[in-house]
Amino acid sequence: NAVGQSADRFEVRLSYDITSRMTVFFDSTITHSDYTSAVLQSGIPSFTEDDIGLNLGLTYHVNANFSIEGGYLLSDISSQEDVRDYTRNQVYIGVRGTY
Repeated sequence: NAVGQSADRFEVRLSYDITSRMTVFFDSTITHSDYTSAVLQSGIPSFTEDDIGLNLGLTYHVNANFSIEGGYLLSDISSQEDVRDYTRNQVYIGVRGTY
C-alpha cells in the first residue's frame, strides 16, 4: 500500500550574535500536506495535515570547533486524521563539534 503526499513548506531562520561567543536563534517551519491514496488503492482516505515547528535557543561557542546549545522546541501536528494529531514540547541541551 502506498500513499502519495504533496506539501508546501515555509521556513524561517533568524540568528543574532549577542557577543562573539553567544548566538541566539529562532527557527520556524510550517508545512501544509495533502495525502492521497491515488498512487495505489490502499483503502486510506485522502486527508490534509498542518505541521508547525518552532525552535528558540542559545548557542555558546567555546571555540571554532566546539559549542554548547540549549533551547525550546515546539512541534504541533493538526490533521484531519485525529490519530495523527499531537503537540510536543521539548527543552534540550547539547554539544556540537565541527571540523
